[in-house]
Amino acid sequence: AVINKAFSPSQADVDYAYEVLEALAEGKAKGQGVVALRGKMIDKPVETRAAQTVAVAKELGIERSQKNE
Repeated sequence: AVINKAFSPSQADVDYAYEVLEALAEGKAKGQGVVALRGKMIDKPVETRAAQTVAVAKELGIERSQKNE
């Protein structure tokens, strides 16, 4: 249990990852080639990390905070 906690993404990381993926989906739907979130460009490595974080969170049963929905 201690190891899971140490290597699990934080709630803030999970929430941010969902935010990144949603911003990218919205950008693609609008035909935008470039997407920014919180004043920063979202590039492929950020997208990849967000997808990995969400995947791990789902495996561990960590859901997105209600306040961000």
